Amino acid sequence: SAASILQYLYLLLNMTSMRKYQWIVAIVALIGCMVSFTSCEQGKKMMEPLLPDAEPEVETVEPVIPDTQTGDTSMLTNSLIIADATVVNAPLPEPANSPTAPQIEGNLPEVTAAAGSIILLPFEYSGTNTLAGCIVYIPGVAAYYEIPYTGGPDDLPSVIPVSLSENVSTGSFIQLCYGVYDNQGQTSNFLNTVVTVETEMVEPSVEMPVGPADVLIYTNRSFWITLEDAAMAAETTKSLLDSAGIQVEITKDDAYVRNWMLQTTGDGNVNVIVLYGVLPASIYGTGNIQPDGSIAENWIETTDGDTILNHADYIAYNTDYDVDKLAGLTPAEKAGRAVGSNQEGGLQNLMDNPNIVMGVSRGRQANLMIVTSDGNALTPSLVNFETWRSIPLNQLQGEWFAEKVFASDTGNAEATYADPVIVRDGNRGRLAVVHATFMSEGLLNGEVAAEIISNYLLAE
Repeated sequence: SAASILQYLYLLLNMTSMRKYQWIVAIVALIGCMVSFTSCEQGKKMMEPLLPDAEPEVETVEPVIPDTQTGDTSMLTNSLIIADATVVNAPLPEPANSPTAPQIEGNLPEVTAAAGSIILLPFEYSGTNTLAGCIVYIPGVAAYYEIPYTGGPDDLPSVIPVSLSENVSTGSFIQLCYGVYDNQGQTSNFLNTVVTVETEMVEPSVEMPVGPADVLIYTNRSFWITLEDAAMAAETTKSLLDSAGIQVEITKDDAYVRNWMLQTTGDGNVNVIVLYGVLPASIYGTGNIQPDGSIAENWIETTDGDTILNHADYIAYNTDYDVDKLAGLTPAEKAGRAVGSNQEGGLQNLMDNPNIVMGVSRGRQANLMIVTSDGNALTPSLVNFETWRSIPLNQLQGEWFAEKVFASDTGNAEATYADPVIVRDGNRGRLAVVHATFMSEGLLNGEVAAEIISNYLLAE
């Protein structure tokens, strides 16, 4: 420091043993040190503004409760839309303490959604008695939604589809609580999900093919066929179509499927999507939440001739959301477990036909499919086989008709049941079934699909 330097100078001046010229040299040296020290101190001060300050404190953002959450019943009806639900203006039932009381688990603690979008509230039911319905409410509101359940024990729902209203405030948080009740009037425990309302749903980054692709194959989920077999069939179909000059993409991305279908709706070209017993919820909401006007239905209702080609299980009966929890089961094990997300309603809504049911007695009986003359000519890989989810041609209504029958219970187009078959809605879109059976061993799924697409649907 400067004080230390001055003290040292004082000591030097009092050293009588030093000669005069040595004193002068020492004094000059010390003055130089003081000047240098002063310059360094000034330089340090000049640099101080460039040095980082202490780390800024992170501001904690508390959840914003919508202004309308005041206990008024209108808060419930203005924020949520639930199909087939009734608003009950009464205190919420208390969970039952009985050993036979129903229980649910498996909620998602946090969900991000946009106003107008659909939220899926998942649960797994356990209880001694039969499930009779579900309850959804917003804490602080003096009412709740009651959704009755009339299905059987083999078709228990696994999700409650809830739509956010368009007028829900963006940037807000909504706490949704939900439970169930049994046929004895006992209420279960309640699960909680906090919904963050965004201005716009952010889709995953999806690169669309140039064109786009003529054929899209979805392999993220399967039912009545293993994912490994579905992947092999997809690669076979792609390889054969590539060699025919047809552009094909394979994807596991639900958002990719959605964007591709939106991009190809009404574009004047025939496009085909290949599924393996599972319809992605991104194009048809699970639980038949949108019976009319879904992305999938709009896609096949243009005059493009677009086609949903489905292998294995029931068309639109299962969604990716429900099948996910059954991952790891063998096809035989899956065959005995109904997922119950859309059930028959999925196909019925796509075809605007409330009476059509695939298979004989809802697929509980197999029937032999005999290759027709068209099947021999267009699908040389097709052989006779037993099917469980054939299309009942006698149940077609409106403008739907059997456009091409590749195999049937009679071996010709004048038949009751057909698989593989293409049915068409007048001059609009198509649905196709190929090997709708869980006993797919030895069946050439990939080859037959490729032959139908290249030799008929996209044949020049």
